[in-house]
Amino acid sequence: MATPAGSDDEFFDAFENQEESKNATTIENSQIIESSPISDSESKMFYSEPQRSQRAFTCTSQFSTDNSISTKKDRFMLCEWSSQNLTKKKNKDTFEFAGLEEVQRIQVTSNDLRTWVVKWSPDGRFLAVAGDSQEVKLYEVVRALGVMFREEPYLVCRGHSGPVVDFSWSKSSTYFLTAGTDNLVLLWSIDSSSPVLEFKHPALVSCVCFHPRNANLFMTGGFDRIVRIWSIPQYKVECYYQTPDFITAGSFNLSGELVLLGLSRGQCVIYEVNPHQMKLTFITQLECKNRSGWKSKGRKITGIDFMDDHLFLVTTNDSRMRLYSIQDFSIKYKYKGNVNENNPIRGSFSHNKSHVICGSENGSVYIWNTYSQFAPKVNPRFTRKKQHKNNSYEYFPVTTLKASTIANFAPEKLLKEVQARYLDSGSDIIIGHILTVAAEGQLLVFFNQYRNVKI
Repeated sequence: MATPAGSDDEFFDAFENQEESKNATTIENSQIIESSPISDSESKMFYSEPQRSQRAFTCTSQFSTDNSISTKKDRFMLCEWSSQNLTKKKNKDTFEFAGLEEVQRIQVTSNDLRTWVVKWSPDGRFLAVAGDSQEVKLYEVVRALGVMFREEPYLVCRGHSGPVVDFSWSKSSTYFLTAGTDNLVLLWSIDSSSPVLEFKHPALVSCVCFHPRNANLFMTGGFDRIVRIWSIPQYKVECYYQTPDFITAGSFNLSGELVLLGLSRGQCVIYEVNPHQMKLTFITQLECKNRSGWKSKGRKITGIDFMDDHLFLVTTNDSRMRLYSIQDFSIKYKYKGNVNENNPIRGSFSHNKSHVICGSENGSVYIWNTYSQFAPKVNPRFTRKKQHKNNSYEYFPVTTLKASTIANFAPEKLLKEVQARYLDSGSDIIIGHILTVAAEGQLLVFFNQYRNVKI
C-alpha cells in the first residue's frame, strides 16, 4: 500500500475538527472495544552455525585506532573501506564515525512502501522491521564474519490491514506487540506468523509498550485520546486515563513506575502507575516546543526513549530532540540538525548511551554526542533560546533522494558477540558501533570499525 505523499498535518486538522464536535469517549475498564478500521485517508499520519565463542570481550579502550585506513583489502577486513569519507561533521573537532562501512543491504519492501519501525529484540537475536507494507518481518542475526542477517526473514507476520506504526518486544524476546492504523494491537509469538491475540480500539493506535517488569501488562495510546493499561491474561483494560489531545507516542519508563505520553501539540504527559491498585495518577505535563517562532504552537511528539532511570529523550516534529530529567523534569539538552517535520521519526541512544541517533527526511542519518562540549552551559546574554542547544553532530547520507530514514544502534550484547568473532578470527579490526538504517524499502547495516594500533 503506497502512502500518500505530503504532510500529515491535514489529517490532524481534519481529525481534530471531527473529534471536537463529539463528546469525549470513555470506556468501561472491563470491556474490549469493538470498532471498524479507519479509512485510508486517516492513516496518513504514519507512515549449522559456528559455536558461540567463549573468548571474553576485549574493551576497545585497550587499543588506539588508525582513522586513515588503507583501501588495500586483506583477509581480515570485511570489505574495502570505500565509505571512509562518507561521514561529515559540524561543530566537532574530531570524527567518531569516520570508520563507517556498509556491510549488508537487504531489500525489505518495494521502494514506495516506507518503513517506520526498526526494533532490536532484547536478546539481540532478531531485528523487527515494519511499516506501510502492513507486514512485520523478523530478521535473524547470523554468527559469521562479513554479514549481519540472513537474507530471508526468519518470520513474516501478516494480520494488520493498515500500516504498522509501533512495536514492542517482551523482556524475554519471545513475544511482541504491534500497533497499526487499522485500530488494532496484535500480540505475536516468534514461533508463529499468525497473531496470538487481537486488541481492538475505537481509533488509530499510535503507540504500544510492554510493561518492563510484568509481561502480562501493556499500555496503548492513540487518536481517541485515551491511554489504556491492558491485562493479557484477563483480556481487558485494567485502567485508563483521558488525555487533552491525540496521543502520538508513549512508553513506560525502565522501572515501569511511570507512563510517558507524547501528544499532538508537543505536550508530554507523565503518569504514575500503581500496579497493585491498577491506577494511573497524573504527575505533570511538559511543553516540548520552542518559546517563539512558528513552531511555538507545538508539533506532535513522535518518540520517547529512556537513557536510564534519570533521563529521557523526546523527539518532536519540529526537527528537535530534547533530553529531560525525570527528577525535576527540567530540560538538559536540545539536539538540532536533522529534518523531521512530518513523519514518525524517532531518536534513540547508542548501546553505551554516549550518542544519540536519529533519521531524517532529507535522506541522511544524524549522530550527536549525548553530552557535547559545544553546547552552552549558561544562556548567552542576548540569545536565551540557545541554552542547552546541541548542534554538534556527524551525519552521513543513505540516499540521494529526499527520503525518510529510520536509524538506531544495535544493543551492547550483540556488539560484544560480533567483536568476539573478530578477535577469535585473528582480525585486527575493532568495531565501535553497529548501526541499522531503513530507507526506500531497504535495510542497511553499518559497522563503525577501525584497525587496531597496539599501544
